Amino acid sequence: MCDTKTDGGGWIIFQKRINGKVDFYRGWKEYRNGFGDFNIGEFYLGNENTFDRDNDKKSWNCAQHYSGAWWYNNCHPYSLNGKWGSKTLGQGLHWYSLTGPENSVSFSEMKLRERK
Repeated sequence: MCDTKTDGGGWIIFQKRINGKVDFYRGWKEYRNGFGDFNIGEFYLGNENTFDRDNDKKSWNCAQHYSGAWWYNNCHPYSLNGKWGSKTLGQGLHWYSLTGPENSVSFSEMKLRERK
């Protein structure tokens, strides 16, 4: 999916969450291959960390402990692939500077484009 309007366009949207209809707590194979539905606005095109793989420096598996799939560093303070709407510490779609660790954002979209 592409964004042709924001800052001159050219963006590839690789993650989008708007309503929680798609569960993002999945294994490596599904993240590698992508999942979700473009038509309902809930999808992921790829990832390098899932609940069954952990590259964090903590002694426990942050992805399993917090029910998310993310690029963890000491487990926090960001996770946009957590449980939709969760208010449990560290388990929601949180971005610490916006939500703190116990609340969730209401929308998430990650995208990239070539640097000009």
